[in-house]
Amino acid sequence: MAKIVNNVFPTPNKGNAALGFSLPLSGRAVFNPTFTTQEVIRTNLINYLLTNKGERVMRPLFGANLRDFIGEGINDGTNGAIEARIKDGISLEFPSVIVKSIEFENQPDRNTINLFITYLIQNIGIEDSINIAIQ
Repeated sequence: MAKIVNNVFPTPNKGNAALGFSLPLSGRAVFNPTFTTQEVIRTNLINYLLTNKGERVMRPLFGANLRDFIGEGINDGTNGAIEARIKDGISLEFPSVIVKSIEFENQPDRNTINLFITYLIQNIGIEDSINIAIQ
């Protein structure tokens, strides 16, 4: 019989064993190791937001599809749709992350969407933010 076990999150302190790697892929050995849960979740969120559905092997539904909005006019309606898509996707893919706020500083003349996302990692109680520019 299957048994549900609780997730175990590493401590937020930096250890000596890497938990993952950060983006972009560069550095001495291509992969820059991440040592804290905060760094891992940050990298995973950036990866999710910059991925379109169908781009990830074996996970065709993974990704926020934010590039879909580039061809549309950038206005309050577009911002609302982007905010809803991000909040729904993150709550589905990252249940331990709560999106606190999403702010926009768009540049419609350049067809650029700038996102400032503030989120809370529930399991370790750390608040962080990321900035994404989609062109």
